[in-house]
Amino acid sequence: MNDQLQEMLAMPGVIGFGNGIKETNGHPTGTEALLVFVEKKIPRSELGDNECVPNLINNILTDVIEIGEIFAHNEASGRRAAAQGFVVFLRNLVGNPAKNFPKTLHKNLTFNFNAKATTKERINAGDFLSLWRWLIKERGGSSAVSRISLVRPAVPGVSIGHYQGGAGTFGALVYDKKSSQPLILSNNHVLANTSMMSNARASINDLITQPAGIDGSNEAIGYLARYAALNVYPNPNCVDCAVAKPVSAAAVSPEILEIGKVTGVTEAAPGMTVKKSGRTTGLTIGKIRAINSTVKVNYGEGRILLFEKQIIASKMSEPGDSGSLVVDFRNRAVGLLFAGSNQSTIINPINQVLETLQVKF
Repeated sequence: MNDQLQEMLAMPGVIGFGNGIKETNGHPTGTEALLVFVEKKIPRSELGDNECVPNLINNILTDVIEIGEIFAHNEASGRRAAAQGFVVFLRNLVGNPAKNFPKTLHKNLTFNFNAKATTKERINAGDFLSLWRWLIKERGGSSAVSRISLVRPAVPGVSIGHYQGGAGTFGALVYDKKSSQPLILSNNHVLANTSMMSNARASINDLITQPAGIDGSNEAIGYLARYAALNVYPNPNCVDCAVAKPVSAAAVSPEILEIGKVTGVTEAAPGMTVKKSGRTTGLTIGKIRAINSTVKVNYGEGRILLFEKQIIASKMSEPGDSGSLVVDFRNRAVGLLFAGSNQSTIINPINQVLETLQVKF
Protein backbone atom coordinates (compact mmCIF):
# COMPACT_ATOMS: atom_id res chain seq x y z
CA MET A 1 0.00 0.00 0.00
CA ASN A 2 1.56 3.32 -1.04
CA ASP A 3 1.68 6.46 1.11
CA GLN A 4 -1.28 8.14 -0.61
CA LEU A 5 -3.53 5.13 0.01
CA GLN A 6 -2.36 4.87 3.62
CA GLU A 7 -3.15 8.54 4.20
CA MET A 8 -6.60 8.10 2.70
CA LEU A 9 -7.32 5.02 4.84
CA ALA A 10 -6.48 7.10 7.93
CA MET A 11 -9.11 9.74 7.06
CA PRO A 12 -12.12 9.87 9.43
CA GLY A 13 -14.96 7.70 8.13
CA VAL A 14 -12.89 5.94 5.43
CA ILE A 15 -13.02 2.17 5.96
CA GLY A 16 -11.47 0.86 2.75
CA PHE A 17 -10.96 0.96 -0.99
CA GLY A 18 -10.95 -1.42 -3.96
CA ASN A 19 -10.96 -1.76 -7.73
CA GLY A 20 -14.40 -1.50 -9.28
CA ILE A 21 -16.70 0.43 -11.59
CA LYS A 22 -17.68 4.05 -10.94
CA GLU A 23 -21.30 4.39 -9.86
CA THR A 24 -23.89 7.12 -10.39
CA ASN A 25 -26.99 6.96 -8.18
CA GLY A 26 -26.04 3.40 -7.28
CA HIS A 27 -25.73 2.23 -10.89
CA PRO A 28 -22.42 1.27 -12.57
CA THR A 29 -21.29 3.62 -15.36
CA GLY A 30 -18.83 1.24 -17.03
CA THR A 31 -15.83 3.40 -16.10
CA GLU A 32 -13.12 1.72 -14.03
CA ALA A 33 -12.36 3.50 -10.76
CA LEU A 34 -10.80 3.20 -7.34
CA LEU A 35 -13.85 2.84 -5.10
CA VAL A 36 -13.32 4.51 -1.72
CA PHE A 37 -15.59 3.00 0.93
CA VAL A 38 -16.89 5.20 3.74
CA GLU A 39 -19.13 4.46 6.69
CA LYS A 40 -21.36 7.42 5.82
CA LYS A 41 -21.14 9.69 2.79
CA ILE A 42 -20.94 13.38 3.75
CA PRO A 43 -21.35 16.31 1.31
CA ARG A 44 -18.02 17.83 0.28
CA SER A 45 -19.22 21.21 1.54
CA GLU A 46 -19.28 19.84 5.10
CA LEU A 47 -15.73 18.46 5.00
CA GLY A 48 -12.41 20.16 5.63
CA ASP A 49 -9.75 20.36 2.93
CA ASN A 50 -7.80 17.46 4.43
CA GLU A 51 -10.94 15.31 4.78
CA CYS A 52 -11.87 15.14 1.09
CA VAL A 53 -10.93 12.11 -1.02
CA PRO A 54 -8.87 13.26 -4.05
CA ASN A 55 -10.55 12.96 -7.45
CA LEU A 56 -7.51 11.04 -8.70
CA ILE A 57 -5.17 8.67 -6.87
CA ASN A 58 -2.19 7.27 -8.78
CA ASN A 59 -3.84 8.74 -11.91
CA ILE A 60 -6.93 6.58 -11.31
CA LEU A 61 -10.42 8.10 -10.98
CA THR A 62 -11.92 7.73 -7.49
CA ASP A 63 -15.54 7.20 -6.49
CA VAL A 64 -16.72 7.51 -2.87
CA ILE A 65 -19.21 4.77 -1.92
CA GLU A 66 -21.16 4.55 1.35
CA ILE A 67 -21.26 0.98 2.69
CA GLY A 68 -21.67 1.38 6.47
CA GLU A 69 -19.49 0.01 9.26
CA ILE A 70 -18.24 -3.51 8.58
CA PHE A 71 -18.54 -6.25 11.22
CA ALA A 72 -17.49 -9.90 11.32
CA HIS A 73 -20.69 -11.81 10.55
CA ASN A 74 -20.96 -14.35 13.35
CA GLU A 75 -24.11 -14.59 15.46
CA ALA A 76 -23.60 -13.69 19.12
CA SER A 77 -25.65 -14.95 22.05
CA GLY A 78 -27.41 -11.61 22.59
CA ARG A 79 -29.00 -11.75 19.15
CA ARG A 80 -30.13 -15.28 19.86
CA ALA A 81 -31.84 -14.12 23.06
CA ALA A 82 -33.85 -11.67 20.99
CA ALA A 83 -34.62 -14.38 18.45
CA GLN A 84 -35.82 -16.79 21.13
CA GLY A 85 -38.25 -14.14 22.32
CA PHE A 86 -39.44 -13.73 18.77
CA VAL A 87 -40.25 -17.45 18.61
CA VAL A 88 -42.89 -16.81 21.28
CA PHE A 89 -44.27 -14.02 19.11
CA LEU A 90 -44.56 -16.40 16.14
CA ARG A 91 -46.10 -19.20 18.18
CA ASN A 92 -48.86 -16.88 19.34
CA LEU A 93 -49.86 -16.32 15.72
CA VAL A 94 -50.38 -20.00 14.97
CA GLY A 95 -54.01 -21.11 14.77
CA ASN A 96 -55.73 -17.94 13.59
CA PRO A 97 -53.06 -15.44 12.38
CA ALA A 98 -55.57 -12.80 11.21
CA LYS A 99 -57.31 -12.75 14.58
CA ASN A 100 -54.23 -13.16 16.75
CA PHE A 101 -51.84 -10.77 15.01
CA PRO A 102 -53.11 -7.44 16.48
CA LYS A 103 -53.29 -8.89 20.00
CA THR A 104 -49.92 -10.60 19.70
CA LEU A 105 -48.27 -7.52 18.27
CA HIS A 106 -49.66 -5.38 21.09
CA LYS A 107 -48.17 -7.74 23.67
CA ASN A 108 -44.80 -7.77 21.90
CA LEU A 109 -44.23 -4.11 21.10
CA THR A 110 -40.56 -4.45 22.04
CA PHE A 111 -40.08 -6.40 18.81
CA ASN A 112 -39.71 -3.56 16.33
CA PHE A 113 -38.67 -4.50 12.80
CA ASN A 114 -37.24 -1.04 12.10
CA ALA A 115 -35.60 -0.22 15.43
CA LYS A 116 -33.60 -2.02 18.08
CA ALA A 117 -35.63 -3.99 20.59
CA THR A 118 -35.22 -3.78 24.34
CA THR A 119 -32.63 -6.55 24.06
CA LYS A 120 -30.58 -4.05 21.99
CA GLU A 121 -30.45 -6.62 19.21
CA ARG A 122 -32.16 -6.18 15.84
CA ILE A 123 -34.70 -8.72 14.67
CA ASN A 124 -33.98 -8.96 10.95
CA ALA A 125 -35.57 -10.59 7.95
CA GLY A 126 -33.10 -13.48 8.11
CA ASP A 127 -34.09 -14.26 11.70
CA PHE A 128 -37.77 -14.04 10.76
CA LEU A 129 -37.36 -16.43 7.82
CA SER A 130 -35.23 -18.96 9.71
CA LEU A 131 -37.54 -18.94 12.72
CA TRP A 132 -40.71 -19.09 10.65
CA ARG A 133 -39.40 -22.14 8.76
CA TRP A 134 -38.46 -23.74 12.08
CA LEU A 135 -41.90 -23.03 13.54
CA ILE A 136 -43.69 -24.53 10.54
CA LYS A 137 -41.53 -27.64 10.78
CA GLU A 138 -42.16 -27.90 14.54
CA ARG A 139 -45.91 -27.74 13.88
CA GLY A 140 -45.65 -30.52 11.30
CA GLY A 141 -46.35 -28.35 8.29
CA SER A 142 -43.14 -28.88 6.35
CA SER A 143 -40.22 -31.29 5.92
CA ALA A 144 -37.84 -28.54 4.80
CA VAL A 145 -34.38 -28.49 6.40
CA SER A 146 -34.16 -26.05 9.30
CA ARG A 147 -30.79 -24.32 9.16
CA ILE A 148 -30.63 -23.80 12.93
CA SER A 149 -31.59 -27.36 13.89
CA LEU A 150 -29.66 -30.62 14.12
CA VAL A 151 -29.13 -31.93 10.57
CA ARG A 152 -27.54 -35.31 9.75
CA PRO A 153 -25.80 -35.70 7.53
CA ALA A 154 -24.90 -32.03 8.03
CA VAL A 155 -24.98 -30.06 4.79
CA PRO A 156 -23.20 -26.81 3.93
CA GLY A 157 -25.54 -23.90 4.62
CA VAL A 158 -26.56 -24.88 8.16
CA SER A 159 -25.57 -23.58 11.60
CA ILE A 160 -22.20 -24.59 13.04
CA GLY A 161 -19.82 -23.27 15.67
CA HIS A 162 -16.96 -23.71 18.13
CA TYR A 163 -18.29 -25.08 21.42
CA GLN A 164 -17.35 -21.84 23.21
CA GLY A 165 -18.30 -19.42 20.42
CA GLY A 166 -21.23 -18.00 18.51
CA ALA A 167 -22.97 -19.30 15.41
CA GLY A 168 -21.81 -19.30 11.81
CA THR A 169 -22.31 -21.35 8.68
CA PHE A 170 -20.89 -24.67 7.48
CA GLY A 171 -19.53 -23.30 4.20
CA ALA A 172 -18.43 -26.31 2.18
CA LEU A 173 -16.90 -29.75 2.35
CA VAL A 174 -13.27 -29.59 1.21
CA TYR A 175 -10.47 -32.14 1.10
CA ASP A 176 -6.91 -32.12 2.40
CA LYS A 177 -4.47 -31.73 -0.52
CA LYS A 178 -2.21 -34.53 0.74
CA SER A 179 -4.49 -37.06 2.42
CA SER A 180 -7.82 -36.23 0.69
CA GLN A 181 -9.45 -36.31 4.13
CA PRO A 182 -12.84 -34.52 4.08
CA LEU A 183 -12.90 -31.30 6.12
CA ILE A 184 -15.57 -28.79 7.13
CA LEU A 185 -14.77 -25.28 5.85
CA SER A 186 -15.82 -22.09 7.62
CA ASN A 187 -14.24 -19.00 9.22
CA ASN A 188 -11.68 -18.74 12.01
CA HIS A 189 -14.20 -16.71 14.01
CA VAL A 190 -16.75 -19.52 13.60
CA LEU A 191 -14.62 -22.65 14.14
CA ALA A 192 -11.62 -21.25 16.07
CA ASN A 193 -13.41 -18.71 18.30
CA THR A 194 -11.63 -15.70 16.71
CA SER A 195 -8.10 -16.90 17.47
CA MET A 196 -5.49 -14.17 17.04
CA MET A 197 -1.74 -14.42 16.49
CA SER A 198 -1.36 -12.88 19.94
CA ASN A 199 -4.24 -14.73 21.62
CA ALA A 200 -5.22 -18.26 20.63
CA ARG A 201 -8.79 -18.67 21.85
CA ALA A 202 -9.08 -22.24 20.56
CA SER A 203 -6.95 -25.38 20.43
CA ILE A 204 -6.57 -28.04 17.77
CA ASN A 205 -9.14 -30.81 18.34
CA ASP A 206 -11.58 -28.45 20.09
CA LEU A 207 -15.18 -29.59 19.74
CA ILE A 208 -17.27 -28.19 16.86
CA THR A 209 -21.04 -28.53 17.16
CA GLN A 210 -23.95 -28.53 14.72
CA PRO A 211 -26.00 -26.54 15.17
CA ALA A 212 -23.98 -23.96 17.09
CA GLY A 213 -24.48 -23.92 20.85
CA ILE A 214 -26.56 -20.74 20.83
CA ASP A 215 -29.02 -22.36 18.42
CA GLY A 216 -30.16 -24.94 20.96
CA SER A 217 -29.84 -28.73 21.19
CA ASN A 218 -26.79 -29.92 19.28
CA GLU A 219 -24.24 -32.67 18.83
CA ALA A 220 -20.58 -32.89 17.91
CA ILE A 221 -20.03 -32.60 14.17
CA GLY A 222 -16.24 -32.38 14.21
CA TYR A 223 -12.99 -31.24 15.77
CA LEU A 224 -10.92 -28.18 14.90
CA ALA A 225 -8.17 -29.25 12.50
CA ARG A 226 -6.38 -26.00 11.57
CA TYR A 227 -6.98 -22.28 11.12
CA ALA A 228 -5.36 -19.08 9.91
CA ALA A 229 -4.63 -16.94 12.99
CA LEU A 230 -5.71 -13.31 12.72
CA ASN A 231 -3.37 -10.32 12.92
CA VAL A 232 -4.01 -7.25 15.06
CA TYR A 233 -4.26 -3.86 13.31
CA PRO A 234 -2.27 -2.43 11.57
CA ASN A 235 -0.81 -5.78 10.46
CA PRO A 236 -2.89 -6.98 7.49
CA ASN A 237 -4.90 -10.17 7.03
CA CYS A 238 -5.97 -11.85 3.81
CA VAL A 239 -8.25 -14.62 5.09
CA ASP A 240 -10.47 -15.52 8.03
CA CYS A 241 -10.73 -19.28 7.60
CA ALA A 242 -10.53 -22.64 9.36
CA VAL A 243 -11.35 -26.30 8.84
CA ALA A 244 -12.64 -29.04 11.13
CA LYS A 245 -12.36 -32.81 10.86
CA PRO A 246 -15.84 -34.42 10.79
CA VAL A 247 -16.66 -37.02 13.45
CA SER A 248 -17.21 -39.41 10.54
CA ALA A 249 -17.47 -39.26 6.76
CA ALA A 250 -21.16 -40.20 7.03
CA ALA A 251 -21.89 -37.19 9.27
CA VAL A 252 -21.46 -34.66 6.44
CA SER A 253 -22.56 -34.17 2.84
CA PRO A 254 -20.88 -32.10 0.08
CA GLU A 255 -24.09 -30.70 -1.43
CA ILE A 256 -24.72 -27.09 -0.36
CA LEU A 257 -28.30 -26.55 0.79
CA GLU A 258 -30.38 -25.00 -2.06
CA ILE A 259 -27.27 -24.77 -4.29
CA GLY A 260 -25.79 -28.24 -4.85
CA LYS A 261 -22.23 -29.40 -5.43
CA VAL A 262 -19.30 -27.08 -6.06
CA THR A 263 -18.12 -27.47 -9.66
CA GLY A 264 -14.76 -25.68 -9.45
CA VAL A 265 -13.29 -22.27 -8.63
CA THR A 266 -13.18 -18.93 -10.42
CA GLU A 267 -11.92 -15.38 -9.91
CA ALA A 268 -14.28 -12.60 -8.87
CA ALA A 269 -14.89 -9.65 -11.21
CA PRO A 270 -16.84 -6.40 -10.75
CA GLY A 271 -20.43 -6.89 -11.89
CA MET A 272 -20.39 -10.67 -11.41
CA THR A 273 -23.61 -12.12 -9.97
CA VAL A 274 -23.04 -14.53 -7.08
CA LYS A 275 -25.05 -16.49 -4.53
CA LYS A 276 -24.60 -18.10 -1.13
CA SER A 277 -26.45 -20.41 1.24
CA GLY A 278 -26.18 -19.25 4.85
CA ARG A 279 -27.43 -20.09 8.31
CA THR A 280 -29.34 -16.82 8.83
CA THR A 281 -30.60 -15.55 5.48
CA GLY A 282 -30.61 -18.79 3.50
CA LEU A 283 -30.13 -18.56 -0.26
CA THR A 284 -29.34 -15.00 -1.35
CA ILE A 285 -27.99 -13.34 -4.48
CA GLY A 286 -25.62 -10.39 -4.81
CA LYS A 287 -23.30 -8.57 -7.19
CA ILE A 288 -19.56 -8.04 -6.90
CA ARG A 289 -18.81 -4.30 -6.52
CA ALA A 290 -15.04 -4.35 -6.03
CA ILE A 291 -12.04 -6.68 -5.98
CA ASN A 292 -8.51 -6.43 -4.58
CA SER A 293 -10.01 -4.39 -1.75
CA THR A 294 -8.53 -3.23 1.55
CA VAL A 295 -11.04 -2.83 4.39
CA LYS A 296 -11.20 -2.33 8.16
CA VAL A 297 -13.45 -4.86 9.93
CA ASN A 298 -14.87 -4.58 13.46
CA TYR A 299 -14.47 -7.87 15.36
CA GLY A 300 -16.00 -6.59 18.59
CA GLU A 301 -14.29 -6.19 21.96
CA GLY A 302 -12.57 -3.08 20.60
CA ARG A 303 -10.76 -5.01 17.85
CA ILE A 304 -10.49 -3.49 14.37
CA LEU A 305 -8.71 -5.76 11.87
CA LEU A 306 -7.30 -4.82 8.48
CA PHE A 307 -7.95 -7.09 5.48
CA GLU A 308 -6.34 -6.87 2.04
CA LYS A 309 -7.20 -8.48 -1.35
CA GLN A 310 -10.88 -8.75 -0.41
CA ILE A 311 -14.03 -8.98 -2.54
CA ILE A 312 -16.81 -6.46 -1.82
CA ALA A 313 -20.35 -7.45 -2.80
CA SER A 314 -23.77 -5.88 -2.43
CA LYS A 315 -25.56 -6.81 0.79
CA MET A 316 -26.37 -10.52 0.76
CA SER A 317 -25.78 -11.58 4.38
CA GLU A 318 -26.53 -11.03 8.06
CA PRO A 319 -24.76 -12.12 11.26
CA GLY A 320 -24.70 -15.92 11.37
CA ASP A 321 -23.94 -16.20 7.64
CA SER A 322 -20.18 -16.09 8.29
CA GLY A 323 -18.45 -19.05 6.67
CA SER A 324 -20.88 -19.33 3.75
CA LEU A 325 -19.31 -20.28 0.44
CA VAL A 326 -20.00 -17.70 -2.29
CA VAL A 327 -20.36 -19.20 -5.78
CA ASP A 328 -21.23 -18.01 -9.28
CA PHE A 329 -24.24 -19.30 -11.22
CA ARG A 330 -22.22 -22.26 -12.49
CA ASN A 331 -21.58 -23.22 -8.85
CA ARG A 332 -17.90 -22.31 -9.10
CA ALA A 333 -16.49 -21.12 -5.77
CA VAL A 334 -15.64 -17.40 -5.69
CA GLY A 335 -14.90 -16.81 -2.01
CA LEU A 336 -15.64 -17.33 1.66
CA LEU A 337 -18.05 -14.86 3.28
CA PHE A 338 -16.84 -13.49 6.62
CA ALA A 339 -18.12 -9.95 7.24
CA GLY A 340 -20.60 -7.31 6.19
CA SER A 341 -22.54 -4.17 6.96
CA ASN A 342 -26.07 -2.88 6.44
CA GLN A 343 -25.10 -2.22 2.80
CA SER A 344 -22.38 -4.71 1.90
CA THR A 345 -20.93 -8.20 2.23
CA ILE A 346 -17.18 -8.91 2.46
CA ILE A 347 -15.64 -12.07 1.01
CA ASN A 348 -12.20 -13.74 1.17
CA PRO A 349 -10.95 -14.79 -2.31
CA ILE A 350 -11.33 -18.57 -2.54
CA ASN A 351 -7.86 -19.29 -3.94
CA GLN A 352 -6.23 -17.62 -0.93
CA VAL A 353 -8.46 -19.64 1.40
CA LEU A 354 -7.63 -22.96 -0.28
CA GLU A 355 -3.90 -22.20 -0.39
CA THR A 356 -3.76 -21.06 3.24
CA LEU A 357 -5.52 -24.16 4.53
CA GLN A 358 -3.94 -26.53 1.98
CA VAL A 359 -7.29 -27.92 0.88
CA LYS A 360 -9.19 -28.46 -2.38
CA PHE A 361 -12.74 -29.15 -3.59
